[in-house]
Amino acid sequence: MPKYFAVVIIVLASMCLSAAGAGVNIAGNWESRLMGSLIQARIDQNGNDVSGVAYVYSPLGQKDTYHFTGKIDGAKVVASHHDGHLFSGNLTPAGLLVGVLKTKGGHQLPVEASRR
Repeated sequence: MPKYFAVVIIVLASMCLSAAGAGVNIAGNWESRLMGSLIQARIDQNGNDVSGVAYVYSPLGQKDTYHFTGKIDGAKVVASHHDGHLFSGNLTPAGLLVGVLKTKGGHQLPVEASRR
């Protein structure tokens, strides 16, 4: 399960990157849910570079911390965690980050995050 949380973090980072490509400031706090866990991320932005930290809270109360980095290329957002998880997605007109988190084990998880 922890590897999926890292993936969620990557997704949140990607959300920020997508917005930056459109001239939008995506720095701030984002939130998502995946497999029963709450994911909260803080994103920092410097031009097309994005970095941040995500906290994953399991249904049993365990808290895991993941640091991530990423880039924007046009509307495409790509972010990763050092364990090998990769998020690729886009920011929607509604302000949601939507994409796919690919784990180092090959799983593909749909992700949707919003500002909080």
